[in-house]
Amino acid sequence: MDQKLSDENYKTIEAFALSKMSDLKSVSHNDYHVIRVRDNAFKIAKLLGVEERIDKNLLATICMLHDFTYSVRKPNIYTYIFEGRIERRMIRSLLKRFDIPDETKEIIIDAVFRHAHSFPFKKLNKKHGLYTKILQDADTLDFFDVSRVNYFLTNQNKSFFKSLRKAMANALLRYGKNNLGLFLNYPVLAKTFFENPSMKQKDRFHYYEYGINNSETLLFLPGYADSGLMYQKLGRSLSKDYRVLALDFPMIHDPEKIYDLTSLTNFVDDFVKELRLTNFTIVGFSSCGLVAISYTYNRSDKVKELILLNSVPRFILSKVNRKIYQFVKPFILLRPILFIYSRINTNKTFRKIMKLPHTSTFTRERMRTYYYSATGTAVNLIGESVFARFKKIKVPKKIIFFKDDTIIPWERYQRFVEKLDCEVVVFSEGLHADKRIYWEKLKTLWLKTPKIEFQDVSIEKSK
Repeated sequence: MDQKLSDENYKTIEAFALSKMSDLKSVSHNDYHVIRVRDNAFKIAKLLGVEERIDKNLLATICMLHDFTYSVRKPNIYTYIFEGRIERRMIRSLLKRFDIPDETKEIIIDAVFRHAHSFPFKKLNKKHGLYTKILQDADTLDFFDVSRVNYFLTNQNKSFFKSLRKAMANALLRYGKNNLGLFLNYPVLAKTFFENPSMKQKDRFHYYEYGINNSETLLFLPGYADSGLMYQKLGRSLSKDYRVLALDFPMIHDPEKIYDLTSLTNFVDDFVKELRLTNFTIVGFSSCGLVAISYTYNRSDKVKELILLNSVPRFILSKVNRKIYQFVKPFILLRPILFIYSRINTNKTFRKIMKLPHTSTFTRERMRTYYYSATGTAVNLIGESVFARFKKIKVPKKIIFFKDDTIIPWERYQRFVEKLDCEVVVFSEGLHADKRIYWEKLKTLWLKTPKIEFQDVSIEKSK
């Protein structure tokens, strides 16, 4: 195709779209949805053998913008019926900001205008352009994504009408999946999309990238119930000087599997091999800082520096308590227990009464939706100790703490941390990545910005 979109234009549009969609709670229209649709579109292009006929930046841009309506309008019947028309008006206005040829703009506008209502109304675009057909099929296939289906089915109120709606939705989903080819511009995808083994390795990884042309690389790992999107603002800030990669862990995409430290370490290793990363800085947040330590210990030849954010090599400091925890862990990992715990632990009233640490709405939603995979993985990680491995790591190491963090309290871990053979930096406020100032202060680790108050802790080197 002659129509192309520059890397610069795509990255700007992607960052803008994700920043708008990230505030939406529903997995049917939020940032995770548009990213899944983009990945689906790339996979469709490969399966159909049309990769040479499309521009990947243009296709990705179409996917990023296809549900932009829901960033400003609430999902309701009016929005659903007139989604295409609203979308066309909004995208036409938005694209005026960019130096994009008019013909390319019309391809984007036409695709987002026509993408809706394939399922269950069979309103297809078989006589329209390649981009339009790929987007619609990518969006339709995401309708049957397991995380989206699970979210819908587990977030219904317990009234009679909600239960009836849930039963009807279940029947409709079964019908759609059994007759998927009827709702696709390319019916062959109904047989090949979910069964193509050559795509599995690539599809394992969900990640976000900023500053793709920079040579110095930072790899960020999120917390157990978070996504790489938690780093999006930091990534954009650092993108002028660094290539920033923020990886999703698999437990927020596969709700039926609990992971442990070894499997997550291997996951990171596979990702590094897939992208052929070398001489990079790895940054691990909270409980998944243990994964960063484990990976660095195994592959120190790849790592330039190890940084822990609100994390330590050992969360349960007492040896006796660790033994007790290992004894009760199999009981905690039972599915009913994880379900009950997730509901209690994410209840606002309960947390307020018990004066539990603050958690973001996004994290609470993840803890509820992925109660088995995400919370179960956290249970596995909390009981781990990588203290011995941390001491043996020779690359530069740094631990970042925030004094007001109530989840990983500085007061509890101060004596332990100050005896580690590494650099320690303690900021005055930021909580557990829950304040805007948290990210502003993290910028000072990599960028030359106006001085922000922080405290360098005196370090007692271990002998």
